[in-house]
This record gives sequence, C-alpha cells and structure tokens, in this order.
Amino acid sequence: MIAPTIKFRAVPVVASLLMAALLMAADPASLNGTWVLDVHKSNFGKVRKPASGVITIQHAEPKLRYTGTNTFANEKSDYGFDGSIDGKAYTATHASGPGTMTIKRLDSRTIESYYKADAGGYEESARTSISADGKVLTRKITVKAKDGTYSWTEIYNRK
Repeated sequence: MIAPTIKFRAVPVVASLLMAALLMAADPASLNGTWVLDVHKSNFGKVRKPASGVITIQHAEPKLRYTGTNTFANEKSDYGFDGSIDGKAYTATHASGPGTMTIKRLDSRTIESYYKADAGGYEESARTSISADGKVLTRKITVKAKDGTYSWTEIYNRK
C-alpha cells in the first residue's frame, strides 16, 4: 500500500488556525490598574496634544469601569465608562458631552469601542490592546466630528 502524500502547503495554514483558536480561548488580559499616558511615544497627528493623561481601570471580565483625565495647558478633560465588554450600549462621559458607548472583545488582549455623543456630531472608534507582558496599553483612535475626521495613537504605561 502506498502512503498518502501530505500537502505541505496546508500544514502552515492548519497550524495558524490552531494557534488562532488557542488565542481566542485564552483568558482575557486584565486591564486593571492606573495607566499613565506616554506623551512622547504617542502620536497625536493633527489633534491637540495633552500635557499628561491618566486612566484608572477596574476590570473583571466582562465588567469594565474606567475614569480618566487628560490635562492640557489651561484645562482638564475628564471621561469615564461603567458597563461591560458585551457589545451593548452603556452611558459614558466624554469631553464632547454625555453619550453612549459599546465595547466588544476582539481577542484576549484587544477590545474595540464605539462612542457617540448624545448631542450628535461626534463619534469615536477606538481599538485598545494590552501588550503581552501587561505593561503597555495602546489605543488607536478615529474621531468623526463636524469639522472632519481625525486619527491618533495613545500609548499608556502601567503605573
């Protein structure tokens, strides 16, 4: 009897699918703690650059609660969320005013959020991920406002 020939091109694909399945099954990384904005590593593009920023997160999957403050030259901007990572809309506070936010999990280290101001004219999408070592939080943000669309990246270090 002749042994069947294995198509070696299929092996990397199968291995990749198995790895992806294992990653999806992994426990979500904890976002708990105080996170300090690294202004120098962040890229603010065309948006106003804060002098500093801090986020305090309480995370017990799927529950997520956070409060944050960005400090500019002569003002502070506070924001917050108290809800779950479940794709449902929850009340959120933002510099643009009150609104609603939905957050869903993409994988064990990444969540995606969507915020819409109640007054209209401001929408924010963000992809937030935590590094494998749990020390760096990266937020890639896109805003659609009345005066245009803006994107930037914020880097936070765990305190």
